[in-house]
Amino acid sequence: AAPAPSGSREGGSKGPAAPAAGAGAEGRLSELSTNGARYDKYLWSQDEDTCVLSVLVPCGARAKDVAVSLSGREVRGGTQCAKGVRVEHKPSQTVVEGDLQHLFRAEEDDLVSHWEVKDFDATHRVVRVELQKNVVPATKVWWRRLFASEPEVEIAARKEATGKAGQKGTAAVWEEAHKMFREKLQNSVR
Repeated sequence: AAPAPSGSREGGSKGPAAPAAGAGAEGRLSELSTNGARYDKYLWSQDEDTCVLSVLVPCGARAKDVAVSLSGREVRGGTQCAKGVRVEHKPSQTVVEGDLQHLFRAEEDDLVSHWEVKDFDATHRVVRVELQKNVVPATKVWWRRLFASEPEVEIAARKEATGKAGQKGTAAVWEEAHKMFREKLQNSVR
């Protein structure tokens, strides 16, 4: 497992999973598990391009006490990828690790793209590790689990994952494109 690059930082309010000002603990936990799940030591969320692993650590935790490492590196489609991640906060002996359900990008530029330690509430900070999904450009892939050992979460019912009302689903778009292709092929044969 290789250590994470110097992409770590402490504090700040940037990033999509930053707790909203004035929001209660439940609201902040929900935000950290949007389109993902909550577990005892960690939460995970996702959007179309990234998954964010959020590990709760004690208040006072510092970035220099955190180690983020990757395992199971391989090249897929010309892209350096990794299969596993490990987040460790040494003073509290908090460790979250495992093989992910899917590969994520592990190029130098996006190798555990960003990780940071941020304030969460009066008794906790959160280590946020952003993992870039390794997907074909212009496609959406929603992970049903972060770690392979987790139970699957239901994604289809989530508005964020299924799109806004009125948008066509993937199957409908695929069928329409396939129909257009068949028509074009028939016209070119004539």
